[in-house]
Amino acid sequence: MSTLNAQQAFISTYAGTGANGQSAFISFTFVNTSGFDAEIPVTVKTPASVSAGCEVYVHRSTDGGASWASEKTPGMFFARAASSTQTGTLLLPNGQFLVSVLVGGGSSATWSVQFAATARLITAYLGA
Repeated sequence: MSTLNAQQAFISTYAGTGANGQSAFISFTFVNTSGFDAEIPVTVKTPASVSAGCEVYVHRSTDGGASWASEKTPGMFFARAASSTQTGTLLLPNGQFLVSVLVGGGSSATWSVQFAATARLITAYLGA
């Protein structure tokens, strides 16, 4: 029986930080044309006043980014934790995606979401 091992490369991605003082979405797009999966780290910094945890949703585009699927796919959820920093990793297949992070916590609270500058991209599977 053969074992397949994923070969990974680190690629540069959009490194952005968004902040919002009210409940809203902070979004970014990611394009993966490699034919393999990519892992993207997402870091959320929560304020002292938190009413709920963050929700990360993924919308896929099938027309080159001209439009995004109206049905969102849950990507991950962050626990309700005041004054904390939490990191999670999205695993995205080949394609174009709009990733939206729903934050909330009142108009006096500021949320920060960072999408890391480096993603891990599976480039091949080698049999052993």
